[in-house]
Amino acid sequence: MRRRSQNQITIQTTDENVGHSQTYIFAKGQDNANKTICVDFGMKPRVPTETLEHNQMINASVPTEAQNIKALVLTHCHADHIGLLPSLVSLGFRGPVYCSFGTANIIGPILRDCCKMMQMEKMDLYTADDVELALSLIKPIPFDVTQVLYDDNELSIKLTLLGNNHIPGAAAAL
Repeated sequence: MRRRSQNQITIQTTDENVGHSQTYIFAKGQDNANKTICVDFGMKPRVPTETLEHNQMINASVPTEAQNIKALVLTHCHADHIGLLPSLVSLGFRGPVYCSFGTANIIGPILRDCCKMMQMEKMDLYTADDVELALSLIKPIPFDVTQVLYDDNELSIKLTLLGNNHIPGAAAAL
């Protein structure tokens, strides 16, 4: 008889305040190694100096090495959900970035605009090259279709996006 694996899931957020969204899902299989998925990677839009300090703190507080994050899921294109995606790329993240087709269609102009505004405010959180590399990682998926984010012999992590009408392309991630 085959023994059922003892998988463990831990969820951690970096900020409980409105205006910043970043949630980590740590899934451990029998090998006891984390398979980390991040949901959203947003910035806190506020007064420029406060924003810079806050966003630098968030970048420094990523609870795992960026290159160890298996995938990122974006729920929608508000800056507090996507605004620091290029920063995650600058820290070494190279995994797929899953989102709806609607989000994929509008994320480019939004991130490029965020980058230009930060440069005007002398906030060096990421570069235009980081934005373009982040955009190259985008993998749009349709609503109501299950996508495998991670799968090995003992652990499978799957994603289904459901449309939620918050803004065009917004999704609830299951």
